[in-house]
Amino acid sequence: MLASTGTAGGASNDITAALTIPPSSRADRWRQRWRDIQPRRLSLRSRILLMFGFGALLLSSFLATAAYSFTRSSVVNQRDKAGIEQAYRNAQVAQNELSANNPSAKPAIDRLNSLGVARFAINYRGTWSSGSSTQFGPDNIPVALLQRVIDDSTPSRMITRIGDDPVLVIGIPLTVTDASYFEFVALDDASSTLDSVLLSLLFAGFITTLAGALLGTLVASRAVRPLGDAAQAAKAIAGGRLDTRLEPTEDPDLSVLANSFNDMAAALQARVERDARFASDVSHELRSPLMTLAASAEVMQARRDDMPERAQAALDLLVADVTRFQGLVEDLLEISRFDAGAIRLNLDDLLVAEFV
Repeated sequence: MLASTGTAGGASNDITAALTIPPSSRADRWRQRWRDIQPRRLSLRSRILLMFGFGALLLSSFLATAAYSFTRSSVVNQRDKAGIEQAYRNAQVAQNELSANNPSAKPAIDRLNSLGVARFAINYRGTWSSGSSTQFGPDNIPVALLQRVIDDSTPSRMITRIGDDPVLVIGIPLTVTDASYFEFVALDDASSTLDSVLLSLLFAGFITTLAGALLGTLVASRAVRPLGDAAQAAKAIAGGRLDTRLEPTEDPDLSVLANSFNDMAAALQARVERDARFASDVSHELRSPLMTLAASAEVMQARRDDMPERAQAALDLLVADVTRFQGLVEDLLEISRFDAGAIRLNLDDLLVAEFV
Protein backbone atom coordinates (compact mmCIF):
# COMPACT_ATOMS: atom_id res chain seq x y z
CA MET A 1 0.00 0.00 0.00
CA LEU A 2 2.80 2.38 0.86
CA ALA A 3 4.63 1.61 -2.36
CA SER A 4 1.47 2.12 -4.37
CA THR A 5 0.79 5.45 -2.67
CA GLY A 6 4.32 6.63 -3.33
CA THR A 7 4.06 5.76 -7.00
CA ALA A 8 0.78 7.63 -7.39
CA GLY A 9 2.21 10.67 -5.65
CA GLY A 10 5.26 10.63 -7.92
CA ALA A 11 3.08 10.40 -11.03
CA SER A 12 0.98 13.31 -9.80
CA ASN A 13 4.09 15.41 -9.25
CA ASP A 14 5.34 14.55 -12.74
CA ILE A 15 2.02 15.59 -14.30
CA THR A 16 2.01 18.83 -12.31
CA ALA A 17 5.57 19.57 -13.37
CA ALA A 18 4.72 18.83 -17.00
CA LEU A 19 1.69 21.14 -16.92
CA THR A 20 3.59 23.97 -15.25
CA ILE A 21 4.96 26.44 -17.81
CA PRO A 22 8.18 28.20 -16.82
CA PRO A 23 7.98 32.02 -16.69
CA SER A 24 10.69 32.31 -19.34
CA SER A 25 8.64 30.18 -21.76
CA ARG A 26 5.59 32.36 -21.18
CA ALA A 27 7.61 35.51 -21.84
CA ASP A 28 9.03 34.04 -25.04
CA ARG A 29 5.55 33.04 -26.15
CA TRP A 30 4.19 36.55 -25.55
CA ARG A 31 7.14 38.08 -27.39
CA GLN A 32 6.50 35.81 -30.34
CA ARG A 33 2.81 36.77 -30.38
CA TRP A 34 3.76 40.44 -30.24
CA ARG A 35 6.10 39.99 -33.20
CA ASP A 36 3.37 38.20 -35.14
CA ILE A 37 0.81 40.98 -34.69
CA GLN A 38 3.25 43.78 -35.49
CA PRO A 39 2.96 45.13 -39.06
CA ARG A 40 5.76 44.42 -41.44
CA ARG A 41 8.28 47.17 -41.93
CA LEU A 42 7.96 48.94 -45.25
CA SER A 43 10.82 48.86 -47.70
CA LEU A 44 13.08 51.86 -48.24
CA ARG A 45 11.52 52.52 -51.64
CA SER A 46 8.00 52.50 -50.15
CA ARG A 47 9.01 54.80 -47.29
CA ILE A 48 10.54 57.34 -49.68
CA LEU A 49 7.46 57.19 -51.91
CA LEU A 50 5.11 57.70 -48.96
CA MET A 51 7.24 60.53 -47.61
CA PHE A 52 7.14 62.44 -50.90
CA GLY A 53 3.45 61.73 -51.46
CA PHE A 54 2.47 62.73 -47.93
CA GLY A 55 4.68 65.81 -48.07
CA ALA A 56 3.12 66.88 -51.37
CA LEU A 57 -0.34 66.30 -49.90
CA LEU A 58 0.43 68.43 -46.85
CA LEU A 59 1.96 71.19 -48.95
CA SER A 60 -0.92 71.24 -51.43
CA SER A 61 -3.46 71.20 -48.58
CA PHE A 62 -1.77 74.12 -46.85
CA LEU A 63 -1.49 76.16 -50.06
CA ALA A 64 -5.06 75.32 -51.08
CA THR A 65 -6.40 76.33 -47.66
CA ALA A 66 -4.45 79.59 -47.69
CA ALA A 67 -5.48 80.38 -51.27
CA TYR A 68 -9.14 79.57 -50.60
CA SER A 69 -9.20 81.67 -47.43
CA PHE A 70 -7.60 84.61 -49.21
CA THR A 71 -9.91 84.29 -52.22
CA ARG A 72 -12.99 83.92 -50.03
CA SER A 73 -12.06 86.97 -47.99
CA SER A 74 -11.36 88.99 -51.13
CA VAL A 75 -14.57 87.95 -52.91
CA VAL A 76 -16.77 88.47 -49.86
CA ASN A 77 -15.22 91.83 -49.04
CA GLN A 78 -15.51 92.99 -52.63
CA ARG A 79 -19.11 91.84 -52.84
CA ASP A 80 -19.85 93.40 -49.45
CA LYS A 81 -18.31 96.72 -50.44
CA ALA A 82 -20.14 96.83 -53.77
CA GLY A 83 -23.45 95.92 -52.10
CA ILE A 84 -23.07 98.60 -49.43
CA GLU A 85 -22.23 101.29 -51.97
CA GLN A 86 -25.23 100.34 -54.10
CA ALA A 87 -27.49 100.20 -51.03
CA TYR A 88 -26.45 103.70 -49.94
CA ARG A 89 -27.16 105.06 -53.42
CA ASN A 90 -30.59 103.43 -53.45
CA ALA A 91 -31.24 104.66 -49.90
CA GLN A 92 -30.43 108.21 -51.04
CA VAL A 93 -32.97 107.86 -53.86
CA ALA A 94 -35.62 106.65 -51.39
CA GLN A 95 -34.78 109.47 -49.00
CA ASN A 96 -35.18 112.07 -51.74
CA GLU A 97 -38.64 110.72 -52.57
CA LEU A 98 -39.71 110.56 -48.92
CA SER A 99 -38.39 114.01 -47.98
CA ALA A 100 -41.49 115.67 -49.46
CA ASN A 101 -43.49 114.45 -46.47
CA ASN A 102 -45.44 111.94 -48.54
CA PRO A 103 -48.15 110.03 -46.70
CA SER A 104 -46.76 106.68 -47.94
CA ALA A 105 -43.59 105.18 -49.36
CA LYS A 106 -45.18 104.51 -52.76
CA PRO A 107 -43.26 107.27 -54.62
CA ALA A 108 -39.96 105.88 -53.35
CA ILE A 109 -40.96 102.33 -54.28
CA ASP A 110 -42.01 103.37 -57.77
CA ARG A 111 -38.78 105.28 -58.25
CA LEU A 112 -36.63 102.35 -57.14
CA ASN A 113 -38.60 99.93 -59.30
CA SER A 114 -38.05 102.19 -62.28
CA LEU A 115 -34.31 102.02 -61.59
CA GLY A 116 -34.44 98.21 -61.64
CA VAL A 117 -34.10 97.74 -57.88
CA ALA A 118 -36.38 94.89 -56.79
CA ARG A 119 -34.92 93.43 -53.59
CA PHE A 120 -35.59 96.03 -50.91
CA ALA A 121 -37.97 96.91 -48.12
CA ILE A 122 -38.87 100.29 -46.59
CA ASN A 123 -40.22 100.90 -43.11
CA TYR A 124 -41.95 104.27 -43.31
CA ARG A 125 -43.84 105.47 -40.22
CA GLY A 126 -44.30 101.90 -39.01
CA THR A 127 -45.60 100.63 -42.34
CA TRP A 128 -43.63 98.14 -44.40
CA SER A 129 -43.39 98.31 -48.16
CA SER A 130 -41.44 95.95 -50.42
CA GLY A 131 -40.09 96.02 -53.93
CA SER A 132 -41.30 94.09 -56.92
CA SER A 133 -39.64 90.88 -55.70
CA THR A 134 -42.09 89.42 -53.20
CA GLN A 135 -39.55 86.82 -52.06
CA PHE A 136 -37.61 89.50 -50.19
CA GLY A 137 -39.59 91.30 -47.52
CA PRO A 138 -39.55 92.35 -43.86
CA ASP A 139 -40.12 88.75 -42.75
CA ASN A 140 -36.68 87.86 -44.09
CA ILE A 141 -34.85 90.52 -42.08
CA PRO A 142 -33.14 89.21 -38.91
CA VAL A 143 -34.57 90.60 -35.67
CA ALA A 144 -31.17 91.73 -34.44
CA LEU A 145 -30.70 93.80 -37.59
CA LEU A 146 -34.14 95.40 -37.19
CA GLN A 147 -33.34 96.43 -33.64
CA ARG A 148 -30.01 98.01 -34.57
CA VAL A 149 -31.36 99.92 -37.58
CA ILE A 150 -34.86 100.92 -36.43
CA ASP A 151 -34.43 101.20 -32.66
CA ASP A 152 -30.79 102.32 -32.48
CA SER A 153 -30.67 104.17 -35.85
CA THR A 154 -27.36 102.48 -36.64
CA PRO A 155 -26.50 101.37 -40.19
CA SER A 156 -25.76 97.65 -40.08
CA ARG A 157 -25.48 94.60 -42.27
CA MET A 158 -25.93 90.90 -41.64
CA ILE A 159 -25.68 87.72 -43.69
CA THR A 160 -28.67 85.39 -43.54
CA ARG A 161 -30.16 82.62 -45.65
CA ILE A 162 -33.37 82.89 -47.60
CA GLY A 163 -34.26 79.43 -48.70
CA ASP A 164 -30.95 77.78 -49.58
CA ASP A 165 -29.21 80.94 -50.81
CA PRO A 166 -27.00 83.23 -48.71
CA VAL A 167 -28.16 86.85 -48.71
CA LEU A 168 -26.52 90.01 -47.38
CA VAL A 169 -29.12 92.28 -45.73
CA ILE A 170 -28.08 95.94 -45.41
CA GLY A 171 -30.09 98.28 -43.18
CA ILE A 172 -29.76 102.08 -43.41
CA PRO A 173 -31.78 104.51 -41.27
CA LEU A 174 -33.03 107.48 -43.32
CA THR A 175 -32.83 111.05 -42.10
CA VAL A 176 -36.53 111.60 -42.70
CA THR A 177 -38.86 110.99 -39.80
CA ASP A 178 -39.32 107.35 -38.85
CA ALA A 179 -37.98 105.69 -42.03
CA SER A 180 -35.50 102.89 -42.66
CA TYR A 181 -34.26 101.30 -45.85
CA PHE A 182 -33.28 97.63 -46.18
CA GLU A 183 -31.74 96.06 -49.26
CA PHE A 184 -31.09 92.40 -50.01
CA VAL A 185 -27.89 91.52 -51.86
CA ALA A 186 -27.73 87.97 -53.19
CA LEU A 187 -24.46 86.16 -52.56
CA ASP A 188 -25.17 83.11 -54.71
CA ASP A 189 -22.82 84.35 -57.44
CA ALA A 190 -20.06 84.71 -54.86
CA SER A 191 -20.82 81.20 -53.60
CA SER A 192 -20.61 79.86 -57.15
CA THR A 193 -17.29 81.61 -57.62
CA LEU A 194 -15.96 80.17 -54.36
CA ASP A 195 -17.20 76.69 -55.30
CA SER A 196 -15.37 76.94 -58.61
CA VAL A 197 -12.22 78.12 -56.85
CA LEU A 198 -12.50 75.28 -54.32
CA LEU A 199 -12.93 72.71 -57.08
CA SER A 200 -9.92 74.10 -58.92
CA LEU A 201 -7.82 74.03 -55.76
CA LEU A 202 -8.83 70.44 -55.03
CA PHE A 203 -7.87 69.42 -58.55
CA ALA A 204 -4.58 71.29 -58.24
CA GLY A 205 -3.95 69.56 -54.90
CA PHE A 206 -4.59 66.17 -56.49
CA ILE A 207 -2.20 66.96 -59.34
CA THR A 208 0.41 68.19 -56.85
CA THR A 209 0.08 65.03 -54.76
CA LEU A 210 0.35 62.88 -57.87
CA ALA A 211 3.41 64.83 -59.00
CA GLY A 212 4.94 64.37 -55.55
CA ALA A 213 4.31 60.63 -55.73
CA LEU A 214 5.92 60.45 -59.18
CA LEU A 215 8.88 62.48 -57.95
CA GLY A 216 9.13 60.18 -54.95
CA THR A 217 9.19 57.18 -57.29
CA LEU A 218 12.07 58.68 -59.28
CA VAL A 219 13.98 59.66 -56.14
CA ALA A 220 13.38 56.24 -54.57
CA SER A 221 14.63 54.48 -57.69
CA ARG A 222 17.73 56.66 -57.76
CA ALA A 223 18.33 56.22 -54.02
CA VAL A 224 17.89 52.44 -54.08
CA ARG A 225 19.95 51.92 -57.25
CA PRO A 226 23.34 51.88 -55.40
CA LEU A 227 21.97 49.22 -53.05
CA GLY A 228 20.89 47.15 -56.04
CA ASP A 229 24.34 47.52 -57.58
CA ALA A 230 25.93 46.44 -54.31
CA ALA A 231 23.61 43.43 -54.13
CA GLN A 232 24.47 42.41 -57.70
CA ALA A 233 28.18 42.81 -56.99
CA ALA A 234 27.89 40.73 -53.82
CA LYS A 235 26.02 38.06 -55.76
CA ALA A 236 28.75 38.02 -58.42
CA ILE A 237 31.46 37.66 -55.76
CA ALA A 238 29.52 34.83 -54.15
CA GLY A 239 29.44 33.16 -57.57
CA GLY A 240 33.23 33.22 -57.81
CA ARG A 241 33.89 36.49 -59.65
CA LEU A 242 36.20 37.89 -57.01
CA ASP A 243 37.38 40.75 -59.23
CA THR A 244 33.93 42.39 -59.18
CA ARG A 245 34.01 45.96 -57.88
CA LEU A 246 31.59 48.86 -57.50
CA GLU A 247 32.15 51.83 -59.75
CA PRO A 248 33.48 54.93 -57.96
CA THR A 249 31.01 57.75 -57.44
CA GLU A 250 31.30 61.45 -56.71
CA ASP A 251 28.57 61.31 -54.08
CA PRO A 252 30.33 61.70 -50.70
CA ASP A 253 27.79 59.48 -48.94
CA LEU A 254 27.79 56.70 -51.52
CA SER A 255 31.55 56.86 -52.00
CA VAL A 256 32.00 55.59 -48.43
CA LEU A 257 29.82 52.57 -49.23
CA ALA A 258 31.56 51.92 -52.56
CA ASN A 259 35.07 52.23 -51.10
CA SER A 260 34.23 50.02 -48.12
CA PHE A 261 32.68 47.39 -50.39
CA ASN A 262 35.65 47.45 -52.77
CA ASP A 263 38.10 47.20 -49.88
CA MET A 264 36.17 44.23 -48.51
CA ALA A 265 36.10 42.56 -51.94
CA ALA A 266 39.83 43.18 -52.42
CA ALA A 267 40.63 41.75 -49.00
CA LEU A 268 38.44 38.72 -49.71
CA GLN A 269 40.10 38.18 -53.09
CA ALA A 270 43.55 38.48 -51.54
CA ARG A 271 42.58 36.01 -48.82
CA VAL A 272 41.22 33.49 -51.31
CA GLU A 273 44.26 33.85 -53.57
CA ARG A 274 46.58 33.49 -50.59
CA ASP A 275 44.77 30.35 -49.49
CA ALA A 276 44.93 29.02 -53.05
CA ARG A 277 48.66 29.71 -53.25
CA PHE A 278 49.15 28.08 -49.89
CA ALA A 279 47.26 24.98 -51.02
CA SER A 280 49.24 24.93 -54.26
CA ASP A 281 52.55 25.33 -52.45
CA VAL A 282 51.66 22.63 -49.96
CA SER A 283 50.63 20.31 -52.78
CA HIS A 284 53.88 20.88 -54.63
CA GLU A 285 55.93 20.47 -51.48
CA LEU A 286 54.19 17.20 -50.64
CA ARG A 287 54.31 15.89 -54.18
CA SER A 288 58.08 15.34 -54.33
CA PRO A 289 58.38 13.38 -51.05
CA LEU A 290 55.33 11.37 -52.02
CA MET A 291 56.88 10.49 -55.37
CA THR A 292 60.03 9.33 -53.59
CA LEU A 293 57.96 7.40 -51.08
CA ALA A 294 55.88 5.85 -53.87
CA ALA A 295 59.02 4.85 -55.80
CA SER A 296 60.46 3.25 -52.69
CA ALA A 297 57.19 1.42 -52.12
CA GLU A 298 57.27 0.13 -55.70
CA VAL A 299 60.80 -1.18 -55.20
CA MET A 300 59.74 -2.90 -52.02
CA GLN A 301 56.62 -4.17 -53.76
CA ALA A 302 58.83 -5.83 -56.40
CA ARG A 303 60.52 -7.87 -53.65
CA ARG A 304 57.34 -8.53 -51.73
CA ASP A 305 57.53 -12.29 -52.16
CA ASP A 306 60.87 -12.40 -50.35
CA MET A 307 59.42 -10.71 -47.26
CA PRO A 308 57.85 -12.37 -44.27
CA GLU A 309 54.07 -12.40 -43.99
CA ARG A 310 53.91 -9.62 -41.43
CA ALA A 311 56.22 -7.44 -43.55
CA GLN A 312 54.01 -8.08 -46.58
CA ALA A 313 50.93 -6.92 -44.63
CA ALA A 314 52.75 -3.79 -43.51
CA LEU A 315 53.90 -3.14 -47.09
CA ASP A 316 50.34 -3.48 -48.37
CA LEU A 317 49.14 -0.94 -45.82
CA LEU A 318 51.97 1.42 -46.75
CA VAL A 319 51.22 1.16 -50.48
CA ALA A 320 47.49 1.76 -49.89
CA ASP A 321 48.11 4.81 -47.71
CA VAL A 322 50.66 6.25 -50.14
CA THR A 323 48.24 5.78 -53.03
CA ARG A 324 45.41 7.42 -51.09
CA PHE A 325 47.70 10.26 -50.01
CA GLN A 326 48.77 10.80 -53.62
CA GLY A 327 45.12 11.06 -54.65
CA LEU A 328 44.45 13.64 -51.94
CA VAL A 329 47.46 15.71 -53.00
CA GLU A 330 46.39 15.57 -56.66
CA ASP A 331 42.87 16.65 -55.71
CA LEU A 332 44.22 19.49 -53.59
CA LEU A 333 46.48 20.60 -56.43
CA GLU A 334 43.59 20.53 -58.89
CA ILE A 335 41.40 22.55 -56.53
CA SER A 336 44.13 25.15 -56.11
CA ARG A 337 44.49 25.42 -59.88
CA PHE A 338 40.75 25.81 -60.25
CA ASP A 339 40.64 28.55 -57.58
CA ALA A 340 43.56 30.33 -59.22
CA GLY A 341 41.79 30.26 -62.60
CA ALA A 342 44.43 28.14 -64.28
CA ILE A 343 41.79 25.64 -65.34
CA ARG A 344 38.11 25.96 -66.10
CA LEU A 345 35.25 23.67 -65.31
CA ASN A 346 33.53 22.44 -68.46
CA LEU A 347 29.92 21.41 -67.97
CA ASP A 348 28.21 18.92 -70.30
CA ASP A 349 24.66 17.67 -70.40
CA LEU A 350 24.34 14.00 -69.51
CA LEU A 351 21.45 11.60 -69.41
CA VAL A 352 20.81 10.35 -65.91
CA ALA A 353 19.36 7.12 -67.26
CA GLU A 354 22.78 6.11 -68.60
CA PHE A 355 24.19 6.05 -65.08
CA VAL A 356 21.30 4.27 -63.40
